[in-house]
Amino acid sequence: MKDKSKWFVYKQSNGKQVGCFRLKPFSNIECSKALGMLMLRKNILGIEGTGFYQEFIKIIAEHVIQDWENITLQFTDKHGFETEKYTPENAYQLMACGDIGTELAVWIIDKAKSI
Repeated sequence: MKDKSKWFVYKQSNGKQVGCFRLKPFSNIECSKALGMLMLRKNILGIEGTGFYQEFIKIIAEHVIQDWENITLQFTDKHGFETEKYTPENAYQLMACGDIGTELAVWIIDKAKSI
């Protein structure tokens, strides 16, 4: 199977380069299945609002973001160290942190849809 992921450079509105993200297509099979299950849970359990958004970005963190470079998170891991390594948990934390996280999540989805 051919890897269809691509690297994209994320820049803030002032043009400052923040980092690079390697993204899988939004339509990849794992993401599609996870989104289908989320919609099923939404319809059956009535998940909405913040809970729905949190579950949605967990899917993006795990099934769309594949790797990153030049990203430093300001929180510390369980050992007390600043972390730069991509993990789905770190990606979720990055997208869950306020306005910049939401802006980043929208950008990631937009770029992943363009693949």
